[in-house]
Amino acid sequence: MAPGSTGRSYFDEGGYVAGGSRDQDPYVRNRFNQAASDSLPSNRPVPDTRNAMCRLKKFDEDLPETSVIITFHNEARSTLLRTIVSVLNRSPEHLIKEIILVDDFSDNPTAPVLTFLDSHVECNVHWLEPLLQRIKEYIGASADLRGGFDWNLVFKCGGSLEIVPCSRVGHVFRKRHPYTFPGGSGAVFARNTRRAAEVWMDDYKELYYKSQPLAKQVNFGDISERTTLREKLHCKPFSWYLEHVYPELLVPALQGTAHAIRQGTRCMDTMGHLVDGTLGMYPCHNTGGNQEWRFENSLIRHNSLCVSLSADDRVTAVLAACDSSDDAQIWRRKGLMIRHAKLNACLDSDRAALHLEQCDEGKASQQFIS
Repeated sequence: MAPGSTGRSYFDEGGYVAGGSRDQDPYVRNRFNQAASDSLPSNRPVPDTRNAMCRLKKFDEDLPETSVIITFHNEARSTLLRTIVSVLNRSPEHLIKEIILVDDFSDNPTAPVLTFLDSHVECNVHWLEPLLQRIKEYIGASADLRGGFDWNLVFKCGGSLEIVPCSRVGHVFRKRHPYTFPGGSGAVFARNTRRAAEVWMDDYKELYYKSQPLAKQVNFGDISERTTLREKLHCKPFSWYLEHVYPELLVPALQGTAHAIRQGTRCMDTMGHLVDGTLGMYPCHNTGGNQEWRFENSLIRHNSLCVSLSADDRVTAVLAACDSSDDAQIWRRKGLMIRHAKLNACLDSDRAALHLEQCDEGKASQQFIS
C-alpha cells in the first residue's frame, strides 16, 4: 500500500531526517555522532532505567495538564524528532495539553504547568507523572505562589529546586556547544553572567568581577525589568542565599585576596584539572579563573581545592580537597620560593607538571612572585 493511500496524512521520517543541512561535517556541526543518531528510529524502545522503587509508585489521576516547551537552535533533525516522539509515546495523553517548539521567547503556552526540555533528549517511561505530582503537592501547600523568574536563584524568592529521581530523561551531552552567536559565544556568556551578577549578587558581584575582570568591558544591557521583578517578589539578599542555601561555599571576600602566582610571563595554572589533577605553568592571562590562588593558613587555595602532593610519588604537585590537617597541603614561603613544610623541598617548574626539588635559591624555576 502506498504511503498516504489510506487517506491519512503520511510523514516521511527518513526523508525529513535526510533533508537536514549537509554542507558541513555532521560531527563538527552538532558535536555528537549525528550519523549514529540518524540511523536510529525516532520511536526506538528504551530500557526502563528507573529505580525499582519508582515502578511501585502510584500517582494521582487528577494531575495538572502541562505545556511541554522544547527549545531548539539548528538542532539535528533526528534528535529533535526523537525528543518529540519520546514525549508523545511515554506521557499520558490526558496530561499533555500541547507541545510547543520554539527558538526563544514564546508567550503561547496555555496549560497551568510549563515543562521545558532541550531538543536533544529522550524521555523514559513515566517521566512526566512524578514531576506533575510534585507540582500539584507544591501548589496545594503554597498560600502565596508567585510568578516566574530566573530559576537558578529561585530559593531567594520563596521557591525551591528539587531533584525527582523517578523522572528519567536521557540527554545528549556535547564536549562543546555547536552554536554560533553574534559577537562570539564568549561575549554572550559574559553578558548573561554579568546580568545575573548585577541583578542578584548585590555587593558580592565584585567577586565575580575580580575573577572575570574582562567582563566589565561587555555591555549587559537594560536590567531594570529584572531588578523591578526582584523587588516585586520581595527576594532575599544574596547574603541570605550564602548563609541558608549554600553555607559550605567558600566566599573569597571573607578569606583574603586571590591573585596569580607568577614566574616571568607564566602563571601557576590548574590546567582545568580537579581533584588529583596536576598543576602547570601557563601564559598569564590576567583574568583569574584557573590562575587564581590564595595563601591562607599555610594552604595554597584555589576555591575549594588546595595544592597537595601526589599519593603515588609524594613529589608531583596535585589538587586536593582542602584539608588543613593534611600535612601534604602545608606550605611555607621562603623568599620567592614555595617550600613544603614537612619535606623541606621547594616547588619547581622545570618539568611539564609542578613538582618538588631540593630548594635552590639560584634556580629560576623555583622563584614565584605573588
